[in-house]
Amino acid sequence: AAKKAGPAALSAYQQDALDLMKTLARELKNESDKLTAAALQARLADVLWKYDEYFAKEVFKWAFDAARKPPADDLPKTERATYATRQATSIREVLTRLGSHEPSVRVLPLPLCLPLTVYEHPRHFATLRSALSAFSGQLLF
Repeated sequence: AAKKAGPAALSAYQQDALDLMKTLARELKNESDKLTAAALQARLADVLWKYDEYFAKEVFKWAFDAARKPPADDLPKTERATYATRQATSIREVLTRLGSHEPSVRVLPLPLCLPLTVYEHPRHFATLRSALSAFSGQLLF
């Protein structure tokens, strides 16, 4: 097995950079654009995994929770399909990056992971499902 680089192996400059990435991951929890925040958190978690696996797992959880948030109640129906597509892209990014570190994560059926009632048109659900096709209609977590 490959040896993981720990905090002791980092220079002061690298440790500062690592701390900044952790701070950014935490601050993204308060970002209003949850889908963009989720994608950024997934990217941060991917990098952080090598240095702090426990924290990276937390960041992946935050990212997944943010990505699966339903659209705002005041989002016009005409924009819900776009939201569903963006949501599927964010979820796919989180799960793809997590899967590169945890290929044996537990599988849950799609309906248990997403609040599908927010998609009032069957096409919205089809868009979401097609974007997740790499996961055979199931989500990892």
